[in-house]
Amino acid sequence: MSENGKSLSRALIGLTDLIEREKDSKKKEELRRKHEELAEKLEEIVEEIVSKDTIEYRKAIDALEEANGAIRQAKEGISKVDDVIMKIATAIDLIGKALGAIK
Repeated sequence: MSENGKSLSRALIGLTDLIEREKDSKKKEELRRKHEELAEKLEEIVEEIVSKDTIEYRKAIDALEEANGAIRQAKEGISKVDDVIMKIATAIDLIGKALGAIK
């Protein structure tokens, strides 16, 4: 699996882990929504960018790496879940922009 594919997978797996660990029902629901939204965007981007490495795509992958870092930190202390939600939202937005640039 490419480094890009690993970033995408780690983000989904990390969100799943946080969903399972989160005690606050509102945060848990927000994490679930972001997980679903990210999975949908990833399906689109995989279909559209299989061999296209655009600047927008690179930015999206970089944002996912930031989100993955935040997920790792949140696993150590649930108080950082808000940061994860924000970083995943940014990654989702950049994935959307990457899709727009190639469609």
